[in-house]
Amino acid sequence: MTLINIYAPTEDKEDKIKDQFYEELQRTRNRLPKHDVIIIMGDMNAKLGKVANYAISNGMFLISTNFQHKKIHIGTWTAPDHQTINQSDHVMVSKEKMRLIHDVRSKRGYNCDSDHFLL
Repeated sequence: MTLINIYAPTEDKEDKIKDQFYEELQRTRNRLPKHDVIIIMGDMNAKLGKVANYAISNGMFLISTNFQHKKIHIGTWTAPDHQTINQSDHVMVSKEKMRLIHDVRSKRGYNCDSDHFLL
């Protein structure tokens, strides 16, 4: 099993920076043994579009969007207005290994700046 924890550039960064990030992630993934269960997780800092494209092109599934939970266990970023909540932290797993994951949710830590995944 290989876990890759990422912190992607935010949406407001230049496309070139975001493209470089995903190219490096791709190079990293390409070096992994094909038989490994690969889980990519972390702050993807993006709307689902770019992340979903990466997942689809690599035979992966955004498993973190697959389970229903209370809002407190879905939102991982709160805007300064304290009303807008987004899910920017995600977990991807190889499609053929999805059955190994029974649940994914974010658990707010005691420190408001930290989020943790429970698999």
